[in-house]
Amino acid sequence: MKGLAIATFVAASTASAAASDEDCVSKFTKFDVCNTAKEFQAELAPILPMRMNKNVTVSRSAAIGPELIMYATWDQTDAELNERLTLAGMTKDNLIHTMNSMARSTVCGQEETAAFVRLGGRMSYHYATSDAVPVTMITIDECPRN
Repeated sequence: MKGLAIATFVAASTASAAASDEDCVSKFTKFDVCNTAKEFQAELAPILPMRMNKNVTVSRSAAIGPELIMYATWDQTDAELNERLTLAGMTKDNLIHTMNSMARSTVCGQEETAAFVRLGGRMSYHYATSDAVPVTMITIDECPRN
């Protein structure tokens, strides 16, 4: 587990260092989305882990260039999640579609995060089961204007 944490840190450091001004600074407003991603992450980190709902917990976050990434874990193993989906008459694709819609509504429905995305930032959610099986990765990189 410690090796994974170190690898994640190294990857995040490398990607952040590689983010160019073009990736970070809006050419129209000169707004630095990389700095804002770091600020969002700094605000989020002290309140983690945080329950998203009765089944999912956000355990960590990272700011990599213009992207804020949140890592969330299901309370169930992959087998348990699949069993619950079967009992509910739902496929994993249905679940992922619902998760995408909810993530977009959450990010784009909040003025601060919607503005961050509209200026070139990205919000990502990486979901895995309690036994570390990836479920999906969701990236919100555009929000419609109201």
